Amino acid sequence: MKNANFLTMLTVTCLALTFSCEKDDPVPTLPYEDVFDNWEWYSSKAGLTGIVTYADSVDYDQTLEITSQGEYLWMKDTSVVYDRDFTVEVDTVEGVETFYFLFDDSSEVDQLFEVRNQDTLLLTDQCADCGTHIFLRR
Repeated sequence: MKNANFLTMLTVTCLALTFSCEKDDPVPTLPYEDVFDNWEWYSSKAGLTGIVTYADSVDYDQTLEITSQGEYLWMKDTSVVYDRDFTVEVDTVEGVETFYFLFDDSSEVDQLFEVRNQDTLLLTDQCADCGTHIFLRR
């Protein structure tokens, strides 16, 4: 009889523990998380003139590192072009979400960004005569 009571109490305890544990909800993925990575410059298009410069037509490399901690580091060879902290702003226009880097340095223009096909990053500076840039995932 003692074994039956012990087994019953053990079974009830195990069931109580099993059903009382919280299930971990998966962490939601932000719709722009795929931007956090290391990127290699492919091309830039000047704002007013529309002149396109391709990486293979110049004698320097450019890279861009964007982290989920809000760090944005643009390098030209070994020189720092931009080293900024940012937050991401999401805006919806006509049902389409658009994403912006808002830089902590207010003198820096914000950038619209879009990741296409998981491996292409399009950056558009937000000013009247600013350029656009294309980076490829490294």
